[in-house]
Amino acid sequence: QDHCKWKYVGCNDDGSIISLHLHNNGLIGSLPPEVGFLRQLKALLLEGNSIKGTIPTEVGFLQQLQVLSLSNNTIDGNIPAEVCMLPQLKFLSLSNNTINSTIPTEIGMLSELSYLQLENNNIAGTLPTEVGMLLQLRELVLPGNTINGTVPTEIGMLSQLKYLYLSSNTIHGIIPQELGMLLQLQDLYLDDNNINGVLPIEVGELKSLRKIDLSRNRLNSSLLHLGNSTSFSYLNVSQNNLTSFPLSKGWKHLETFDLRNNRIHQEMSVNLADLISIKELFLSNNSFYGSIPNTISSLNHMEILHLDHNYLTGDIPDDVLSLVRLKELKLSHSKQKRHCFEGLGGCDVDVVDYVGGDICCYGKNGEKICSAEIGVEINNNNICITAGLRGPIPAGFTNTPYLQVL
Repeated sequence: QDHCKWKYVGCNDDGSIISLHLHNNGLIGSLPPEVGFLRQLKALLLEGNSIKGTIPTEVGFLQQLQVLSLSNNTIDGNIPAEVCMLPQLKFLSLSNNTINSTIPTEIGMLSELSYLQLENNNIAGTLPTEVGMLLQLRELVLPGNTINGTVPTEIGMLSQLKYLYLSSNTIHGIIPQELGMLLQLQDLYLDDNNINGVLPIEVGELKSLRKIDLSRNRLNSSLLHLGNSTSFSYLNVSQNNLTSFPLSKGWKHLETFDLRNNRIHQEMSVNLADLISIKELFLSNNSFYGSIPNTISSLNHMEILHLDHNYLTGDIPDDVLSLVRLKELKLSHSKQKRHCFEGLGGCDVDVVDYVGGDICCYGKNGEKICSAEIGVEINNNNICITAGLRGPIPAGFTNTPYLQVL
């Protein structure tokens, strides 16, 4: 039983090896098939080495195995079906290798599996519907592969699931409403795929959901129903085709909100001051209009504020200087768009009565468009205004101690 005295080797009372903790030990070569002789083995942790070659099918003989971690090596080949026939397996991590197979349909046989981590490989094919049989699963981590097809509705059967990460694949289709059955779900990451449609109401109203990343997809229309949720701390829907989005009064815990590169057309100030915990707010490259509200001073946790490439008007409020933690402020490229209105309607003053000064008119969708005198033109019986940010840059920016980007 001298082997039981070896570092990183664990044994039971009769001298059988039950654990090998050899992570980050500089191991090279392949995983030998003789590992299958360790019939009492419960934990095999070999992550962070330079192991290459394939996973031997003999791993299937380890019927007591509960933990199998081979991540951060250079293992290639496929995921043997034999791995899916380990009745006690709770933790399976093959992340950060070069595995180039599909996920075997036998995966559904791992009835005790709680954690499945396969990110950053070359795994292709569809996500098998049999994943819905993993009723103990808490974490499904598959980013950085080439998985295609749609998100299977059977995932909605995983009542214990807390973390769903399917980022950076080639998944298409819609987000199934069955995901709304995942009452324990905390993190939903579907970013960098080809998903279209909208986020189902059932998903947006999950009370346990803390983080959502749907960025770099093809979502369209609106996600207005997300306003009913109050638990978010991180919300990223940038680089989609959204046309409207709520800034909910209920988002008291939201710290990061990213709406960049959409087609949002709504007033800037609506409920902005209610994001009382916000630290990072990205609204760039949209069609937000209106002025920056003075109430922005109440967002005293703000560190990054990007409002550039919109249709903002009015002065830069001195209240921005109250954001003492601010590190980045972007207000550039406020789009200068010319609007014309008939002189006898649409503005707060008729053309015959205008003698100078600020003026406000109302667009086709009811949006308020204002301009200083410098942006006003009187043309026959029309008033044309070219709105944009105006006025001096508040002098106190030099006293903002953490500001790095302006």
